[in-house]
Amino acid sequence: MSSEANESWVETTDGERLLICSAGVANSQATQFSGNQTPCPSEVTRCATWFAQAKMGETPKVNSFWLQQFLQHWAGETISQGAVILAASQAGYAIAREPGSRTSSVKIGVDQECISQFDCGCGHP
Repeated sequence: MSSEANESWVETTDGERLLICSAGVANSQATQFSGNQTPCPSEVTRCATWFAQAKMGETPKVNSFWLQQFLQHWAGETISQGAVILAASQAGYAIAREPGSRTSSVKIGVDQECISQFDCGCGHP
């Protein structure tokens, strides 16, 4: 993207700024950012609906890729990992990178108990 205004950034709990594309963290070895790959606004809005009824955890522990799978099942539609990360960040949930991570995933501060409350049958903890 040529303009930072059109790009989506989140800040982690340790102050790192991460560029988010539909696949997740764009500035990782797993995902290269090119073209118009920003998360779909309607997917971010759908995720925001879930985060509004969820509960924040004390520390980021839930993997964004796993949460993406969970939210797709919950929503009954395709949702990108980037949409999950952006919606979590916008809702005030803590975001953290795993030290040395080479993936496009992050950890999100969602309380495990609230996930059990929304049992989707997908095998979550």
